[in-house]
Amino acid sequence: ARRLAAFTGAPVTIIGDAERLLKSAEICSGAGSGDLDSGCGFGFDALITGEIREQTWHCAREQGVTVLVLGHHASEQCGIEALGALLCRNLGLGHLKLRYQVEADCTQVQPGSGDARS
Repeated sequence: ARRLAAFTGAPVTIIGDAERLLKSAEICSGAGSGDLDSGCGFGFDALITGEIREQTWHCAREQGVTVLVLGHHASEQCGIEALGALLCRNLGLGHLKLRYQVEADCTQVQPGSGDARS
């Protein structure tokens, strides 16, 4: 999880055993918990994804799967950067890498603090 956080520049939330040695993982950017949520024989030690549903927490515990949640936007940045690099390499294209954290541009309001302007 620390390596993923360093790689993506985003915090990582761990669901399940944080100390477990992971030998296999499914990676699905964005909202990618559907396979695990459906309970259809997941077959991996871990799921790395951007966001999950509430039921994912329960499904992960029931199936013994560790889930690493990166944030929807952060999880999609890695994939598009890899695609850009692949296209550059295979097609001889130039590549301009733009990265921003959408979460940093959002206003957060804490409970009991009034509206966003206060």
